[in-house]
Amino acid sequence: MMDLLNRYLYQIEKNLPRKEREEIINELKSSLLDQIDHLVEQGFNKDEAQLKVIKESGHPIDVAYSYRSDTPLIRRDLSPIMLTIMKIISIVLPIVLIISKTVSLVFSDTTYSTAGLFEEILLLIPSIINALLISFGSVFLAFIITSKYLTTELTSHLGDFNPKLLPKKPPKKLKVSLFESIITVIGGLIFIYIINIQSHVIAIYFDSSSVPLLNDNFQKILPFLNISILFNIVIHLFYLYNRRKNLIFITLELIQMIFSGVVIILIASLDIIDVSSLEIYDLGFINNMFIVGMYIGGIGTIIGGIIKYAKIMIQIPDLEELKTLSK
Repeated sequence: MMDLLNRYLYQIEKNLPRKEREEIINELKSSLLDQIDHLVEQGFNKDEAQLKVIKESGHPIDVAYSYRSDTPLIRRDLSPIMLTIMKIISIVLPIVLIISKTVSLVFSDTTYSTAGLFEEILLLIPSIINALLISFGSVFLAFIITSKYLTTELTSHLGDFNPKLLPKKPPKKLKVSLFESIITVIGGLIFIYIINIQSHVIAIYFDSSSVPLLNDNFQKILPFLNISILFNIVIHLFYLYNRRKNLIFITLELIQMIFSGVVIILIASLDIIDVSSLEIYDLGFINNMFIVGMYIGGIGTIIGGIIKYAKIMIQIPDLEELKTLSK
């Protein structure tokens, strides 16, 4: 019965200052429960009382902003529009730039191999990031100006609040850490750039000279390593876009972790480090430590992925609930 109330409070909580969330939500929940109990005493059934109280309390964003002392740079009725535009830009802009680069290479006089084309696309990453930052900054500035000078409401959805349409509150295991996803995406892109374009920086540095550590065996595993990292980046880009996990992507995340574990084990078995370079500096023991570490890391990644997936499924015993959250 309290599912609707919990969904309502969750939507309010997302728009509250982090330090004050718990106190405000506890206070608000107590107040709403008192109102619901009062209506029940007057003859309403519990579901009707809950729906009436939530409806009269107003849209979650309106309620949240009534508790905020700060003045937002972007008006509450404009924020959803701005976020939607930014999401569209984050998807469309990289695709357009990559397609444009690919087309220009295909129709140029220069002959490119698949590896060369992939390298050119990787080199395009800094330009894509720069274009996204400029686009996001421009959109944000435009909405700040609009918020300051526009006096009429642009949207009416806040006034037509229907509690029954509130999205379900995701279980803790389905919540997304935006910081973790951002770090994963940025770190993954940087790592792909290094291992594909600047692999020579992985070396032993001594007396202003360097000796590359990776041998030819590394090239055998490189395509699989790229697939693993790109797979992980795509998953976390979805998390940044959707702001929560769902059945499809937690399953894909399990597959990705198993695949990554297998790749790590293959790295350990292929002896990708040039041992002769290490022996010059009496560092041959590092290769043995690296191999053992990779085997442990690979096995740990596979087991960790399975355990993580199992915990989520145990926490959500009703599969139909998880499928609903996936929509």
